Amino acid sequence: MTIALNQCPEIGIITFLHFSSIIMNPSTNVFKWLNRLMVIVFLASAVIQHNDPDPLIWILIYGLAAAVSLVTVSWHRAWLLSSTLGVIAIVWSIALAPNFFGQVGFPEIFESMTMKSAEVEHTREFGGLLIIATWMAVVTLVSLKTEKNK
Repeated sequence: MTIALNQCPEIGIITFLHFSSIIMNPSTNVFKWLNRLMVIVFLASAVIQHNDPDPLIWILIYGLAAAVSLVTVSWHRAWLLSSTLGVIAIVWSIALAPNFFGQVGFPEIFESMTMKSAEVEHTREFGGLLIIATWMAVVTLVSLKTEKNK
């Protein structure tokens, strides 16, 4: 007998909690490899900003996200940097939201990587900031857990 997750949401929650406990455990290689992957993602994101209308600020934010991810594994107080950068990314994304909310359809975001309109550009920037904020939240929680265990 198979149980669909939508029929028993508790199974999905338990699976998520188990998976997140593996990721959030700083002693596992899972977090270290995910962190390395995010460093590469953030550096690649910084590099492709050269053709953006305002490249310097985006190169800076992605570069900072990569740098914070790098120091997470070696500095137990990385939560100071990651939480600050995460808050900046959240506030910035909230400030961008009125520029596109309700004006851009999901397919438009990925149709073409050229600048279609300011609204599409703001939507993409919003997505990048949410990725930064989400990863900085993970880094903050792992860093706090590491500091608590020392």
